[in-house]
Amino acid sequence: MMGGTNLSDPKAAEEFARKLARQRGWRSVRSMGKGRFDVDYAVTDELTHDFTFPVIEGFAQASPFVQVIRHTDNTVRINAPAFSSGADVSPLCNLARMGATDDSTKEKGAAKPPKLPLLDGAFVVTTDGAVLANNTEEGPQVGMAGSVLTWTVPARRRPARRPR
Repeated sequence: MMGGTNLSDPKAAEEFARKLARQRGWRSVRSMGKGRFDVDYAVTDELTHDFTFPVIEGFAQASPFVQVIRHTDNTVRINAPAFSSGADVSPLCNLARMGATDDSTKEKGAAKPPKLPLLDGAFVVTTDGAVLANNTEEGPQVGMAGSVLTWTVPARRRPARRPR
C-alpha cells in the first residue's frame, strides 16, 4: 500500500498515474503493472524557492529523493539522498520496498522476501552558477546552458536476503 492506494491493482495504478500526470513536471507516467511505473519528470524554471521531489498530491511527504535548498548568499545546496551509494537506505529503495510488500502481493507462507522492482533513471541539474562541490560520478560537465550535473540510478536488483 502506498498512501492507502493498492498500486498492484491495475485500475488503482492507472488512477495514480493520471493523478501524477495532472501535476506540473510529470511529463509522462505509465503504469507497467505490479506497482511499477515508467516516469518522465522535468521542470525548467528559475529557482525562486526551495524544491523537494517528489511531492504527490494527497500523499504525506516522505523522505525526499531530491532537495534543493536556497541559501541567503545566493548559493544553493542540492541533496540527492535517493542517489547515494547507500542504496539500502535510499528513499527510492524504501518506496520500492513499500510497493513490493503490499498486502495484496504477499503470498501466504512465503519463505523469501518479494522481489524489488528495477530502479533505473537519472536526475540532471543544469546551472549557470558555479558548482562548489558535488557527489556525481563524473563531476560537472559543460553543457550549452551551463554546468550539467547528473546522478544516475542503475537498473539492478539487490541480492535477495536469506531467511534466518
